[in-house]
Amino acid sequence: MIFNLRYESEDRVISFYDGKYPVTDLKGISENFIALKTTQGSQQDGVTVGGRSVNQRQITITGDIRDPDTDRAALIAAIVPKSTGRLILEQSGMAPVYVDVECVQTPLIENVSSIQTYQIVFVAPSPYWRTVEQVNNTLWGYADIPVLFSVEGDGSGLFENFDDDEPWNISVLNSLSYVLVVNAGNLPLPVLFDITARGGPATNFEVFIVGSDPLVKMRYIGTLADGERVVIDTNYGSKGATKINTDATEENAFANIDEDSDWNFSLPVGQSRIGFNADSGASNLEVVFQHPAGIFSGL
Repeated sequence: MIFNLRYESEDRVISFYDGKYPVTDLKGISENFIALKTTQGSQQDGVTVGGRSVNQRQITITGDIRDPDTDRAALIAAIVPKSTGRLILEQSGMAPVYVDVECVQTPLIENVSSIQTYQIVFVAPSPYWRTVEQVNNTLWGYADIPVLFSVEGDGSGLFENFDDDEPWNISVLNSLSYVLVVNAGNLPLPVLFDITARGGPATNFEVFIVGSDPLVKMRYIGTLADGERVVIDTNYGSKGATKINTDATEENAFANIDEDSDWNFSLPVGQSRIGFNADSGASNLEVVFQHPAGIFSGL
């Protein structure tokens, strides 16, 4: 059950479930419309589907204005022509989700009996609902190196600077690591990778989905010096790679991405393991990847 729906723009917030603007009808939050690219031969019955794409989402909100003397003007002022914003929806049993929207019909207000009604139409260019919650996973770093076993101090002084009061953890540092991630939605999740060299250089590194066939990966060819970063984004509309130098200047790193990399790199629905490897200097790298907790085709 929906218990909150609000519109947020740069300087305005309108809540449609707080008593001022109770919703009587809400359309367009569940369905998707798919455009098919088809061809048909001269004597073919039916068509051959050559491509599919999901159209924009249209959301229509209809409701009442409880106190027109004060709340009508506020609604009109908040949703103006050419305005853009975000619709955030909360419902029981599910984390809050949002779509970024364009207003295509500002509030249509009519007098019905003793109350005033409104209707607003939004279009979401990207049709999928995303969780407000963003997940940040650290894929590599000294904190992630597993402890194989511990040695207790015996006071013999065999190891210099060994603290007899604390165990000495023994680990093996490999050039390969992975982390378990969860996609809680019903669609694949694009990812933004933020990779930083800390403590030394690193050369020719890659992030990949463990067990994928063919292997889904994103590989960077080149060397990051200590303190340098590269940000790789696989989200539609912002795909690209940017290197951030130690003096905070930025440069396009698209040419450093190996041609076998998959720019549609996405986390599959459910659990998956994301792996990381490097030709050299893997222990100097911190890899953080960011994504919504889930993306949903409809609600």
